[in-house]
Amino acid sequence: MSPRTVPFPPYIFDKNTRNMMVFAHQDDELPSAGIIQRLGPESRFVWVTNGDGLAPFVGEDPRAYAETRKLETENAMHTLGRKNEEWECLDSSEIENYDAFLDIRRGGAIATERFDYFYELGCLVYRRIRDFDPDVVWTLAFQGGQPEHDLTHLLTALALRQFEQESGRKRLFLQIPEYEYIILIPLRFNPFYRGTRHYIDLTDDEYDMKIKMAHAYPSQVDLLEKFQVVINSLGKVLRIFGKKFSFRTYLGREPFGPVPENIDYSKGFHLFECANYINEKHKGEKITYKYHVAPIWENLRTRRFK
Repeated sequence: MSPRTVPFPPYIFDKNTRNMMVFAHQDDELPSAGIIQRLGPESRFVWVTNGDGLAPFVGEDPRAYAETRKLETENAMHTLGRKNEEWECLDSSEIENYDAFLDIRRGGAIATERFDYFYELGCLVYRRIRDFDPDVVWTLAFQGGQPEHDLTHLLTALALRQFEQESGRKRLFLQIPEYEYIILIPLRFNPFYRGTRHYIDLTDDEYDMKIKMAHAYPSQVDLLEKFQVVINSLGKVLRIFGKKFSFRTYLGREPFGPVPENIDYSKGFHLFECANYINEKHKGEKITYKYHVAPIWENLRTRRFK
């Protein structure tokens, strides 16, 4: 273990612990397939978006494409033995979210409307947390890799903070790394991350279920193949330095960690703005943390969800 990697609190995986996981997109749960298998029956899973974002790029109707994505998630969760009543999709349109990012950048009355739009989405996340009353809340890491990942993190952080204030009890707040620098750092915290890290190593049965789960996402085959190419390339580099590596050992380790108390959400994760959301554009406009996502945080952090 490195100095920053420590054992996780064992109660996380106790059968009576109430866990809630909040994801942005259908397939965001794949990196945590082993974790999900270990969570007890008192667990809930929430997807914020409906997954329609890629519809224009594949020439499909957004509503039909969203239903396909949600059905894939249903099949994936069934693969892990989870029940329908354990999860829910809040059905926020990715396409509308990106339109809203652009409107916020414009400012004025349209920005005000969009802040209210994201406020209502935050209220949905808050009510799910309040009604379930979890002991542990998980969400995607704040890491500047994808704007809706960071948006989901922010909404969850705000909703949980308010719920903790109202209930008078702190909850364990955990984050799961997905990727950053496009996908050049896949499924890991970057080497310079100074926060506390935990991980689990999957058993052979857990790993086999994870691979089976991935097959429930035929619409994402191209993306999954890109991840495999990057991971295999990383393995070649590490072997040069004498480090043992295989796709099985990489995918079979699932990192996570507590969300640091002192995160400054007014700033992007990366020092230089150009490193946040590389290649993320909408209608020709580069999506940034500074101009498109941070203003949402600034607007919502003083509002109370209901």
